[in-house]
Amino acid sequence: MSTIAAAQAEAGDIAGALQTAGKIDNASDRAWALSAIAAAQAEAGDKAGASATAAEALQIAEKIGGLIAPSRALSAIAAAQAVAGDKAVVRAIVAIAENIAENIAAAPGIAPLHTATFIDIAAMQAEAGDIAGALQTAGKIDNAGGRAQALSAIAAAQAEAGDKAGARATLAEALQKIDSATARALSAIAAALAKTE
Repeated sequence: MSTIAAAQAEAGDIAGALQTAGKIDNASDRAWALSAIAAAQAEAGDKAGASATAAEALQIAEKIGGLIAPSRALSAIAAAQAVAGDKAVVRAIVAIAENIAENIAAAPGIAPLHTATFIDIAAMQAEAGDIAGALQTAGKIDNAGGRAQALSAIAAAQAEAGDKAGARATLAEALQKIDSATARALSAIAAALAKTE
């Protein structure tokens, strides 16, 4: 039902989307649906509505047990708030997510989740305009591919903010983090894509 609520919101039926989200029993899914609704509200120019909906989603996400579900819900909420331009809320969410990441790091056998959480945190920080913080978070990722993914998200945020030179520098660093075989493959793909334009 969370995808239905998101689709309703995207179609402009915010009231229907909120009603659908209210029927979702799973807290993680409900928080995700509410974050999608908040993003749609923000894109439609309803910043106050977006903030209220995201605040509700955040209250739900903070009560979710475990490690995986809260980090994913927080990522979605932060993305919605970044669209709404509420950078203070995004920074608060980043702090909560970093705490979750520390708990994940202490748990045995879930290193990939640790990497994914830090990728999400770096993306949240970049969306909120905290490029220095995002780069610092990306530096905490041990996995070269994961670090490259985080750096790519940071570069995308830089480009969207108009910092094309910064985006290119961040992408150059991302390319350095992946192994040479992958770099050659990406170069070949980029060359092929360039020929299609």
